[in-house]
Amino acid sequence: MFKMISRFSDGDQLFQAEKMSFDISNTKRFLSGLISLIFALILLPQESPAAPSAEISYEITQPDGSRFMAVTRGDEWSNRIETREGYTVKKDTDGYWRYVENYHNGEPILGNTHADDPHPPYLKKHIRPDTELLLLGPPQENADERALAAPVGSFSGRVLFILAQFSDRTGSTTEASWASFVTNNIADYFNKASHGRVTLTAASESSGTTNNGVVGWVTLNYLHPNTGENTDTRNQTLTRDAIVAANPFVNFAAYDTNNDGYVDANELAIVIVVAGYEESYGGSGNIYSEPSVWGHKWSITSPPVVDGKTVGSYHSGAGGYAQFGELHQSTSTDQHQATAGIMVHELGHLIFGLPDLYDTDNSSSGVGAFCLMGGGNWGKASTDTWAGQTPVLASAWVRYNRGWVNNVEGNGTVSITAAGASTTSSANTVYRATTSLGSEYFLVENRQPVGYDRGLQRWLGNSFGGVAIWHTDETQSNNKDDSRRLVDLEEADGTLMGTGRGQATDLWYAGNATTFNNTSNPNSKLYNSSASGVDINSISSSSTVMTANFGAGTPSGPDFVVTAVTLSPSSPGAGGTFSATVTVMNQGTASGSGRRLTVWTHQPTSQSCGATGNQYKVVGTVAAGASASFTFTGLSARAAGSKTFRAFVDSYCQTAESNESNNQYIKTYTVGN
Repeated sequence: MFKMISRFSDGDQLFQAEKMSFDISNTKRFLSGLISLIFALILLPQESPAAPSAEISYEITQPDGSRFMAVTRGDEWSNRIETREGYTVKKDTDGYWRYVENYHNGEPILGNTHADDPHPPYLKKHIRPDTELLLLGPPQENADERALAAPVGSFSGRVLFILAQFSDRTGSTTEASWASFVTNNIADYFNKASHGRVTLTAASESSGTTNNGVVGWVTLNYLHPNTGENTDTRNQTLTRDAIVAANPFVNFAAYDTNNDGYVDANELAIVIVVAGYEESYGGSGNIYSEPSVWGHKWSITSPPVVDGKTVGSYHSGAGGYAQFGELHQSTSTDQHQATAGIMVHELGHLIFGLPDLYDTDNSSSGVGAFCLMGGGNWGKASTDTWAGQTPVLASAWVRYNRGWVNNVEGNGTVSITAAGASTTSSANTVYRATTSLGSEYFLVENRQPVGYDRGLQRWLGNSFGGVAIWHTDETQSNNKDDSRRLVDLEEADGTLMGTGRGQATDLWYAGNATTFNNTSNPNSKLYNSSASGVDINSISSSSTVMTANFGAGTPSGPDFVVTAVTLSPSSPGAGGTFSATVTVMNQGTASGSGRRLTVWTHQPTSQSCGATGNQYKVVGTVAAGASASFTFTGLSARAAGSKTFRAFVDSYCQTAESNESNNQYIKTYTVGN
């Protein structure tokens, strides 16, 4: 799980595994390694920090000269190529790109149809490997451990860029241009995103222009590894060699401020700029983007010791490096120096321990473009030339989790200043709505086309604006599970974002949607389907300063909900009997009587007060915050098929509750033959 820093567990241990190399014909070796890896991954909350694809269209030419437009999706650990219409394609052994019809054991099954021809009518969009044969990528890092090691609140840090070129590929950009990114773009972005609480400055070094935070170009006397979409130990090796080559110009010992023998990212953030191209921009199969690397944050398995200090080590989540390609190019005419978005995204991982908030299994886009740690690093204002010139601001959860905003509970009518406005502060831009579960809460912010949030114009249009409501669940460590994410945007229009990166109607404003509560769509229920008590209403028209009313908040008086139903057996046989244990909770602020708890063995329709079920029990008085369980026996399973078990607490509506709409709970089950 990914928790607030005050609630991290100190017992998490790092699992580091060498990248698995296997011969698929050696089944026993493959299965043994896969089972061991999966077992380790189950035990630990892990992720590999990544950079998402820019999703820029580019042209692929077939051997016969035919052409089609393609888009790279995913990140450096898991990616695929699709046609612009969304159909997955792969290059075959004869050089032709064909449509992918399915996957088997992680390998694509190609059809006969060329990707430049119309797709077969039966083909599905966005075909990808079922799941985690993707785990055979680089070693995972412990998300909680990295966040625990990262700074919270006010912070001052140093950034060092090392420019690395090769015997067959030299750098084509200047030291001064990279120094400008360090001193201007990166420093300004984090200062504004943190509301003035983060200050990043250039590292001291003696290469070229001294103390501008840039060393290089340093030459590594071997060929460019051209790892492209397949990040592996070669990326670690070139990072290690670049650090060693930079050592004559940097006193690394001076940055070990806590004298523990390691130079960690919060002491010196090391970024390797690799001559050549950035794969996440150009994409695999693009003739204009080789040789390339895919931008990432990682650590070195065998880190160098320079000036008596270990540099680039994982070091319990505190260390590592960032790496990306020097140039962006997707067509014959759009070559340009890498833009700031990929830099600040990877530094978000490296310095601040932030997880990726896009969906790393590619089944959806996660938070879409609404956060730097989602797809927002590729933000583009209407006045920009290139994607990534205006990276979108970090979302409310990032700023809240890293202590860049105050813990302000929404109460009554509040004024919410746009995250990117010049008048924003740590006290007026993010409001929290607390629920009965400490691990689940909602965050509310205002997103407008001002400041860095102008980058959202690439997806939302020039005149978007409104309140973003976020559902946070700290029992999760990432956004892979679409049904229960670490950070989830509550789309105001009631339409899930899917694989897109968002639209203007995802935000809340007068004329779109203005009430978020237990019965709205989307609603404010907890993930266990019980009411959270959160009621945000009267949301104003879109403006740099918006207002919203935090209404019900924590329920006042008793508030009864059913929190769990357990059947025994879980799938009873037709004509048999079974028992049901129903747990009732008073999530209100005062004790009260739950009166009558009524159950139905099959009732898919919501019931009115006074409805008669199959059995009932008297609940009695339950203290505020307390729970009580009741077991019903001898329930009839009746005919075979899918059934809906319903429980209704205070079913005669005799107790005055702060919320009368959350007393029913359903559980689906199957009656066997």
